[in-house]
Amino acid sequence: MGSTSDPVWGSGESNMLTAAVACHELGEELKLHRAALQLRVFELRRSSAKDKTILAELRAKQLELEASRNTKTARLSYLDLPHLEKIPPDQINGQTSLSESKSYRALRPTFKFSITTDCPIRSWHRHQSDGVKWDPVVCPEAGRKLTATARAKSFVKSNAELELYGWRKEVHVREIDQLKLSLTSLETEIDSVTGAAKRVDSRIDQAARDLSIIETELAICEQVDLEAVRKSTMLGPRSHDATRRQPYCDAGSVSGYATVLGLKSQVDAPKGITSTSDGLLLMSTMDACQAEFQSAKVTMERYCTQQRWAVSGDGKSEITAINRSLWDGFAPNIDFSSVLSKLSSPLSTDDEFLILVSECRQDIRQLQSAALQAKSELTLKLGQLPNSAKNGTRDGELYSAQRQLAKQSNALDRTCVWIKAEKQPVGVAAALRSTRYQGPGAKLEAFLSVYRGEMIRAGM
Repeated sequence: MGSTSDPVWGSGESNMLTAAVACHELGEELKLHRAALQLRVFELRRSSAKDKTILAELRAKQLELEASRNTKTARLSYLDLPHLEKIPPDQINGQTSLSESKSYRALRPTFKFSITTDCPIRSWHRHQSDGVKWDPVVCPEAGRKLTATARAKSFVKSNAELELYGWRKEVHVREIDQLKLSLTSLETEIDSVTGAAKRVDSRIDQAARDLSIIETELAICEQVDLEAVRKSTMLGPRSHDATRRQPYCDAGSVSGYATVLGLKSQVDAPKGITSTSDGLLLMSTMDACQAEFQSAKVTMERYCTQQRWAVSGDGKSEITAINRSLWDGFAPNIDFSSVLSKLSSPLSTDDEFLILVSECRQDIRQLQSAALQAKSELTLKLGQLPNSAKNGTRDGELYSAQRQLAKQSNALDRTCVWIKAEKQPVGVAAALRSTRYQGPGAKLEAFLSVYRGEMIRAGM
């Protein structure tokens, strides 16, 4: 456990930070952030320009396909009707025209027709020369076979001819089937191209929104935050603003310094924090801290409810002293010195890491143990006091301790949320990337510096 006189973990001269160093670290982090934003702006503009070209090509393709669909749809609408149309020769088997050129023949020429077709015969027309007489034409309704006989005069050149008609949709059935297949394929292709165009258009819209956001972030970085850091480097040591920032320098908290400067940039978290033993120790420590703080808060709140009324008179000074003892027990001034002192060299095995995590958790659990012990002592003392010593005066020390514990817990929660987030305040990212923290345990030292800054901001 750390010293109870100093509620800020691990603070001391070794952690002190000069305004120049703080401004340098924040400036470097902001420059990295600016470069990342500028690169993102360039990439978004390039990808958006490429997508606009792709979209133009897709829309041209879409128009081409739709034009083809319209043409084929019109052709299908024309063909797919029960209108009579002459059956073409390639769909007729047999002769449709017969003639007799021997005018000297005494016998009457006879023309016999036997015709089959590929499509149903819906009607026919007969043509003949003078003197040719037709017998009834034989063809069932919608049949595909027709027979007919025509008789000519003797000694006369003669001819007879049949024109066969079918419904247009039956005459062109093969073309209609092909058109339908083609239109189905075209619809599929149009849907695909239309969907692709919508996706590309959506990407362009999203890129425009992202670009607007990033350009705003870039303006904040360049015109607000970097300018604030530049102005801070020009402040004299005795200026009012410099005085306000000094506590954060004394605590070595570059994140706190960024907060008091009013920096607004949220930057991408440094990569690979959890990929090292040091980073895993940090994450495990934060989880353990939050769990133990929460447990301590619950215990304190329950006890404050039970002891709502304190004592006065002859027992007040004694109870006040015990309350201070209780505060000492609840004040989690952990500096992890036992763990950090053992991190003299990089962790080489998983077993070493697990041992250090266990020892770190053990350090934190001392908080709960000390608090419960102080509570037991106070309860015992209260039980020994005479009833006449109790007059219903509200005890401020106990509630003060409760408020202080809540402040510490809230500061820890904010610190843990920031460090685990993908987007971090620029000061937190600068602390995690700072070269002031070297060797094993560096990330834990950086974490403590962020926490110290939050404790100062909370007025502790």
